[in-house]
Amino acid sequence: MITFRFTLILFYFIIKTKGVILNQINILEAIKEKIKKKVPYEKAHIPWIMTSEEQKRSGCIIGENYPKPMVILEAWVKNYNNNNDDDDKANRINNNRIIR
Repeated sequence: MITFRFTLILFYFIIKTKGVILNQINILEAIKEKIKKKVPYEKAHIPWIMTSEEQKRSGCIIGENYPKPMVILEAWVKNYNNNNDDDDKANRINNNRIIR
């Protein structure tokens, strides 16, 4: 049988935990809004194919303040390279990390 004291402790823990989670969600939402305003619409979900000029302009520099993709599939590379016609070699997908 759950005691009253245990119930109060559990209730207190739930309230504290939800506050932390809500704060983290608010921070993530703010970051998402900032990225959406500055990153070009067509590259919002694939920012690692932006040119270095676009990265500097948007403040979304891959490897510095935005993580590099963890997994790269071969089908993705073909699509990215077809859609990215510029000669900016720094932003081409690294073939050593392709999963085949």
